[in-house]
Amino acid sequence: MFLSPLEYVEGKSPHKMTLRQTDKRFNQRECEIIFFTLQRLSKKEVARKLNLSYRTIENKLQSIYEKAGVQNGQQFTDYFCTSGMNQYLPPELLPSGRHVISV
Repeated sequence: MFLSPLEYVEGKSPHKMTLRQTDKRFNQRECEIIFFTLQRLSKKEVARKLNLSYRTIENKLQSIYEKAGVQNGQQFTDYFCTSGMNQYLPPELLPSGRHVISV
């Protein structure tokens, strides 16, 4: 089960993380950006994590917003929580040599 400190403070319940993507409309890079954005990292922080420019992250987020049909950050969060993508951990983000045990 997973629960970030912020989710705990907000009174949310723990949830299982999955390595299976629930929405196939988004490519690998978009899923990574969605993951970090849902963790409430800023665009600059996401850019640093993914070794991309801030502008690239802005452009990719615009494309993600269009695909999801959302207009703002709250709609973004609501959409991806409802779709289950908030539970998706892109396998590419796991350190090499790490294994995930599913129970």
